[in-house]
Amino acid sequence: DLETLQRRFLGALLETEASGHGLNGHINCGGDAQAARRIAIYRNAYEVRLIDALQDTFAHTLLYLGDAVFEQAARAFIAAHPSNHGNLRWYGSQFAPWLTAHFAADPDVGEMAELDYTLRWAFDGPDAKPLSMPELALIPAEAWETICFSLVPTAKCLTVRMNTVAIWHALDQSQPPPDAAPLSEPGSVLIWRYGLQPHFRSICKMEAMAIQFIQQSRSFSYLCSELEMQFPEISVPTVAGALLRRWIEDELLLIRQD
Repeated sequence: DLETLQRRFLGALLETEASGHGLNGHINCGGDAQAARRIAIYRNAYEVRLIDALQDTFAHTLLYLGDAVFEQAARAFIAAHPSNHGNLRWYGSQFAPWLTAHFAADPDVGEMAELDYTLRWAFDGPDAKPLSMPELALIPAEAWETICFSLVPTAKCLTVRMNTVAIWHALDQSQPPPDAAPLSEPGSVLIWRYGLQPHFRSICKMEAMAIQFIQQSRSFSYLCSELEMQFPEISVPTVAGALLRRWIEDELLLIRQD
């Protein structure tokens, strides 16, 4: 029946050997040897299509590794992780963690791939109407003691330990990238969709902490009090106000609805 034939064809595509996986009798081509060659053509086309999808999603990682190394890694990944989703858009969600393990001695590779994938995810992630400055002005004074904000669904914070951001920018501008080097201390990168395009920027330790409190559903007053304890040298009302304005201008914030 058709379902059995489809399953056999899928099995043949996922086989590493060139056998027809029980399909030879269904292929009109003049013998088992010809059938095996034809199945191999389909198998290669399937693999090449998945490689194309990975190259598109991980474009800067491709530039960084070079065509040959990237293709070798992609083929190994595909062999271990065949596509299990009907939409090719979602293929490769585990490629960055896989590269992190595969290139364990080169953590910049895994970080580059994670940055690539998170930017792609932000591009077509869930929509949300961000908070505007006029809406912020309507919040009554008494609400500020308990009000909680949340980030738009496409926002995500990554931790980087290498100079991956500098390498990414060099590749993006078709410039020779700097040599990979560890940062003096781990840094944070904020990624989100602004308008219709994904954006990212490096953020300081204080802003990263503030965003972490937002992600933990802490109130804005709690956020301010914690920043005051952690960074006693700053004027928290001034800095928190500046952060709030920037987040709104960057279309990053929502008012949390519990």
